[in-house]
Amino acid sequence: YSLIYKCYNNKKSSALVANIGEHIRKIRLLRNMIQGELAVAIGFEDNDYGRGRVSKYERGIRVPKEDILIKISKALNINSYY
Repeated sequence: YSLIYKCYNNKKSSALVANIGEHIRKIRLLRNMIQGELAVAIGFEDNDYGRGRVSKYERGIRVPKEDILIKISKALNINSYY
């Protein structure tokens, strides 16, 4: 679905994980979405927990599981070559 998904399959370095998070944040901002909107779009609630998960993904603290990465790709409308 996206570079994010491709990177997940090769996530060995912390720099790569941070890069995934930077891409998520950059694209979310380009789409004029707030963290709560993305949280809802990927199946979390718009509360501290949901926004916190998105924030941790963006900051590279957590690595989203494969199913969440697919949902993020769809929510952000990222093509497979981004």
